Amino acid sequence: MFKRSKLSISVLGVAITLLLGIWNQSNTQVVAHEGDDHHTSTLLAENRDGIEVCVQSFVPDELNIKAKEKVESLIKDDLMTNNKWNKLFHDLDITVKTGCEVQPYLMEEGTSHPVLSGTPDSGRIVSQASSSMLTVFVVPNKTIEKHFKSSTSRISPEEILCQEDVCREVTTGVYLSLTEFKNKNILEQALSEALGLDGPKKVDDSNLPENRER
Repeated sequence: MFKRSKLSISVLGVAITLLLGIWNQSNTQVVAHEGDDHHTSTLLAENRDGIEVCVQSFVPDELNIKAKEKVESLIKDDLMTNNKWNKLFHDLDITVKTGCEVQPYLMEEGTSHPVLSGTPDSGRIVSQASSSMLTVFVVPNKTIEKHFKSSTSRISPEEILCQEDVCREVTTGVYLSLTEFKNKNILEQALSEALGLDGPKKVDDSNLPENRER
């Protein structure tokens, strides 16, 4: 566990407002991240007192052994030096662990990306958020191809918590193929986007095996 200062946050995850069209069909309001106290009742949820990041691989590789250390080191050595870090995360404990309480929503049968797919998929609705605010999943290439297509983003709403008629994203999922996870630049960009430190952008992936000229 490592620590930085107090949270003044309106971050974590994709622009949930893109889901408005889906939720408004049932007169339910989806609220985007807003306000400095947004974390107290939503992103951190009642059962959270800090930022927990979980990492889990779903591909046949010995990755899980070193995945936690890789993510933890990248957050500590690179993301914490981002100019936005102190503004967004203040005196907040950050823990990275191996294994997630929730399974990847986008690997469940019949699901689609709640934002990128353009289909009325509301995402995973929960009555209580899991302990992790951010889930990092290493998934088969076919999962990336199906749900992210040509998008440079690799994040998706993982858990949505509804209170009365307002629903908010409380857990964000990062989905990466094995080769993407092993690429430091791609992993850093995905985590930066998920934590609200940076927006989606094209990362040089020309050195990935599947993108090299044959």
